[in-house]
Amino acid sequence: MVKVGQSAPEFTLQGVLNGKVSNYSLAKQK
Repeated sequence: MVKVGQSAPEFTLQGVLNGKVSNYSLAKQK
């Protein structure tokens, strides 16, 4: 699992990218 303190930048980047991809996919489907 991801340790928030240790991998904050990587975790945040991954979260943002996943969020954008998810939002983009949902927008395209609608």
